[in-house]
Amino acid sequence: MPRVTALRRWVLVGVVLVGSTALFMARRPDELASPYLWDEEGQVVAHWLWHGWHTAFEPIDGDLNALTTGGIVLAGSVGWSVLPAIDYVLAVATFALTAGLLLVPRSAFGPLPVRAAMVIYLAVVPVNPEVYGVMLYSFWWTSLWPIIALGWDDRPSWRRPVVVGLAALNSLAAAALAVVYLPLAWRRRSPELAVSGGVLLAALALQLWAYASSQRAADAALRPVAALEQTMINAGQLVVGRWFQARTTSPLLDSLIGAALLLLMLGSALALRDPRARETGVLLWLGGLLLSGLAAVPAPLMTHPVLAGPRYYFLPFAVFGLLLVYLAGQLVTTWPSATVIARAGGVLACVMLASALSRFPDHGVAVRHSDHVDWASEIKRCATSPQRSVMFPLQRDGVLAHVVRIRFPSARCRELQGR
Repeated sequence: MPRVTALRRWVLVGVVLVGSTALFMARRPDELASPYLWDEEGQVVAHWLWHGWHTAFEPIDGDLNALTTGGIVLAGSVGWSVLPAIDYVLAVATFALTAGLLLVPRSAFGPLPVRAAMVIYLAVVPVNPEVYGVMLYSFWWTSLWPIIALGWDDRPSWRRPVVVGLAALNSLAAAALAVVYLPLAWRRRSPELAVSGGVLLAALALQLWAYASSQRAADAALRPVAALEQTMINAGQLVVGRWFQARTTSPLLDSLIGAALLLLMLGSALALRDPRARETGVLLWLGGLLLSGLAAVPAPLMTHPVLAGPRYYFLPFAVFGLLLVYLAGQLVTTWPSATVIARAGGVLACVMLASALSRFPDHGVAVRHSDHVDWASEIKRCATSPQRSVMFPLQRDGVLAHVVRIRFPSARCRELQGR
């Protein structure tokens, strides 16, 4: 692959950032045209209106999402009349920052053109774009930050500990990647990785405490066998879901298909000749497997990447997709010196990636629409109500008839008018 000069490098970074962000925004056009608050976002806002700033640091259903809740509260404080628009800008900025973390630092994931392809893939992950353009779901994106930081070099730097620490305070899934970082730090004898792993571990303890203290933990019924099956099904849904819909026969068969595909991905990574390249592929595979397992826990065998709970498929689809792009990049960059097995693994990765992306044009995958709810009208109704509180509508699934309602204090709506 030709060498990228400094000027061309920054031009490519800029073009990819702009292009991928445009694709990201295009997947939720109604959020771009008329942003609004979604379910748990409204719960955060309601808590802030009733109880004040400390809401920014309170868990949501047992999950500590400090960047998400803090961003929502900050948006309400500085621009109540345009709160959903600020939330939307923050959601887009989260994607752009994620893309920048992939593009700008030198990375073992490959040369800049390969990482550019990874960023484009993240903009078009073949799943219903529920987590696109909504600040509430920015924690799904920050969960990718420790995965991305695995590719950075191990020279002493503040960058990786800070990035993974922020991610871990916003996502239990990100914090759980301590189980990848700490063994890797020992293997490489890297103090910088050890510090990053320690930061993740501390945040994981905090996240687990928040979860264990929540009502959600008391109500949840863990189904480990079903979650394991769902972990495998996630991989199958990514690669062959369009051709062989999950649960058309049995969860067991679908999970076996997914397990076979996971083994093929792992085998393709292990076939790489260069030890660092091989290690990087295995790390991406392990990270994908861990995040797939965590995403399977809340609702195993009850979701679908297009029709029901697509957010639970985002992380496995994203990370395993990044792995496939990485393996395809290795095929291109190392073809002359690669072994026959490595070439076969790279070709197989290209086939799996093409199969996954073939789902993108399908209905409900490329674009998600939502019915219009007018923020300005609703906050005016809240501010002018003679009642102590009003039942404020929040988007739930984008269908107007399905909005959920939560109490907003009228006095606070009046106080914030004009901001």
